[in-house]
Parts: sequence; structure tokens; C-alpha cells
Amino acid sequence: MFIVYNIKIIGGECMSFVNQNSCLLTDSIGNIYNFLWAEEKINLIYFDRSLQKVNKSTIIEDCTEEFDVTIDKKDRIFLVCNKNNGSLIFLTKAFGSWSEELILEELNTKIYNLNIKLHDFKKHIVFCIPSNESNYVYQIYHYYYEKEKWNYNIIGNISRKEVLNPFQLINLDESLYIFYYDLVKDIEQVFFKKYDLNSNTWLDEIKLTDTNNSKMYLDTIYSNGELNLVYSEMKEGNLVIQYKKYEDIKEPKEIDSYELSNKANCSYPTLILYESRLWVVWTEYENIMSSYSDDDGKTWNGPFLWSESKKSDVLRYKFNTNDKEIIISHNLNYSFGKAYPDLSFIGFGDIKNAVKTPIKKKDGRKEEVKISTNKTQSKPEYKKINIEEMKEKIDDYNRRLKILEDYFKEAENLKKWLEGNYKSETLKKLGQRVSTLEENIGNDKIPNKDNKKLENLEERVEEIEEFLKRRRRPLFGQRRE
Repeated sequence: MFIVYNIKIIGGECMSFVNQNSCLLTDSIGNIYNFLWAEEKINLIYFDRSLQKVNKSTIIEDCTEEFDVTIDKKDRIFLVCNKNNGSLIFLTKAFGSWSEELILEELNTKIYNLNIKLHDFKKHIVFCIPSNESNYVYQIYHYYYEKEKWNYNIIGNISRKEVLNPFQLINLDESLYIFYYDLVKDIEQVFFKKYDLNSNTWLDEIKLTDTNNSKMYLDTIYSNGELNLVYSEMKEGNLVIQYKKYEDIKEPKEIDSYELSNKANCSYPTLILYESRLWVVWTEYENIMSSYSDDDGKTWNGPFLWSESKKSDVLRYKFNTNDKEIIISHNLNYSFGKAYPDLSFIGFGDIKNAVKTPIKKKDGRKEEVKISTNKTQSKPEYKKINIEEMKEKIDDYNRRLKILEDYFKEAENLKKWLEGNYKSETLKKLGQRVSTLEENIGNDKIPNKDNKKLENLEERVEEIEEFLKRRRRPLFGQRRE
């Protein structure tokens, strides 16, 4: 897997996913550009590959968090950003220096979903602003540079509910496409439009999804003549990762559909094609999770929990590259990765640092290792037990206990309930029991009593989880009937 560069972090503090707008570029000779927005500034962390040196600088100040960056085949970098005064600024880095150009004068409203894309040697910028009629209706604008000036057209209007979802520009079959959400009978559905290069207009929209559940986020990649789509879908009051594949982009036909995650807070689904293996990576309770397919999305393996995500700050980078080796082995728009100074991708590649986690069955139960509790069974027969499966089960308990601990800290009513009903079985003691089981497995000791401990542990954890499920509110206020 591609590693940007690796500077070790001192200490072992547990970190988490950081929702910060950030872009990662690499040029044709392997130099790295990490752009991040913080405190109304767009900052650049630049790594010079030949000198093995890092330089930090501020590119522009007084900006909103809306910005985007890309790189052309000549290693020129283009950055577009929204200033706090409402203006839209376009910056170019060429021959070692930056130049600045004003695209739009001061607007009386904020810009959202700012994107830049290079296509057919033209620079394309897309964003949306609230319409005059309603803050729940947005107008999508498209600016393109032609004949030495900026021109524009209006792609159309979109509507939202509580959240404004992102949209995505991709180059597909030598054409430019935009994918976005719009409401149909008050439900989010995914649409796309194709850009006509000859007329500089956008063709009629095509709808991809038709389920009756609310949706969030999206990512797409096009491979082997097929479109891959992922998004988060609301089911039973929580988010689950949904994968779909379509053939014939002119008249899309859905040919595969899979639910890849548990019903949890599963967000920011991300598609990555790496060395012929298709990955879907997402966040779940601030952990990085993923599943992969070796047959172009027909079947899936996972999900996997990446232990590194517990030890470092992790961001979701928008990614562009001119590095030929990366282009050959990778196809992606985004990737999760560790934050500076330990920049590296995470969530796909070698799974030795990941732990496979179970998917709950439709009845709410989990796939479990079946272990006999017959007291007359002789000790040697316990060697037949699948140690790896037991380790996976213990790792799953640790993950679930971590989630419970987070709720324990935040919910006073839960704390009182736990203290009143489980004084002898607090989360701390549950964790101690897990540690004892881990120690026994590590020493190849699986005494008969540990079989009963596993059963009791599962009952205790599931009972607390069921309580949380009853008490937890929906993610976005009241559920819509």
C-alpha cells in the first residue's frame, strides 16, 4: 500500500477521526502537498522528497472551510477557496510561486460543496448556494475557464432535509459527471448529470437510487465499464454502509447491492480500488472499518477494524496524484489517513493490522464460535477449538466495551442505571474478564470454566447494549414517519 512518509509519533495516546477539510497531492517526482483548513487559514505541509525535508506555510487567510485543490499533468497546483467576505478566489502555483485571481466578488451568502476538477484541459469549479426561496433549496453553479475568462452556467436546484449532502465531480468515459442528492417525496436519492463539452451545458439528470430510507454521504469510482457507488443509509434509527454497482452509464442498470456494515454510526463511506482489490472504507464510532471484494463487488469479505485508527489522529483526505506508480496501482477520490507527522493511508491494503468483526444477524444475534460446555470432556479435546475465532470474538468484546465506555462517560442516566443494577458487573470488571480470557488464550490455556465465562460475558454485554439501544436518540432529532 502507498505510504506517503513515516515520522514516528512519540507516545501511545489514543486518538480518533478528525473531521477536518484536507487535501493530499503528490506530483510526478513524489513531492507531497498536504493542504488543511484551520482557524480560517489554508495551510500547506510540503514534503520535499529529494531533500527529505518538511516545510509548513500559510497559503491564504480569512477563509471559510470551503476549499478544494487539484494538480495538472505539468505539476501546476490549482486551489479555489471561499473568503469570509463571500468572494471566490482562484490560486495557481507554478514555477515555485503562487498567483491569485478573483472569480467572484463578495457574495451575500456562504458557498457550500466547493469542488474543482480538471477535464479536457479546462478548469471546472462547482459549488452551491442557498436559493432565495428557501434555505432548504440550493442552486448548483458551474464555472469553467474558456477563452481566457471565467464563464458559468447553472446545473440546477437541489433540496435537502436536515443535512446538506456532498456532491462529487468525476471524469468518466472522457466526459465530466456530477453526482449529487436531491429529495423525492422527502427522501434523499442519488442522481447524476453529464456535461456536454460541445454545448457547455448539462444534460438531463438520471436517478440511481430508489429506496425509502434517508441517505448521507456518497462516493463513486468507475472501473471495467461499471459504476461503483457507496453511501450511508438510515435503518432502524442508525446508519449502515450500502454498496451498489451499475452497468451501462448511459442507461444505468443495478447489478449488485450489498449492506456492508452493522447498523451503527457508519459514516464517510469511501471507495478504493487497490491492486485489483475493491475496498469500501468508513468510520464507525470513530474507528476505521473496511470490507473488500476480489471479484469486482460480487462478494465481500469483512468488515475489518483497523487497530491503527485507535492510536493516531485520522483524517479523510481528498487525493490527487501525478505519480505514475500510484496511478497504476490506485483508483480513488478519497482516503482515510494518519495526520501529520505520520502521514500514511489507512483502512486498506495488508490486513495483518486489522481484526475481522462479526455482522449481526437479522434477529440481532451475532455469529458466534460454538464451544462445548460438557464438564466430562477431556482437556486434550479443547485443542480442537479454533483459537483465531476466539481471538476475534474477544477483540469484538473489547471494541463493544470501548463503545459502552464512551456512552458511560456521556450519559448520566446510564451511569445511574449501571450502578444501580450492575454493581458487581461494572464495565471495568467486564473489561477485566476479557483481559483474563485474552491471557488464557495467549498462553494456549482454555480451561473449562472459560467457556461459561464467554457465555456470561456475551449475555452481560448484549443486555447493556440493548439498554443503550432503547435509550439512544436518533442521530438527527426526531424520526420522520
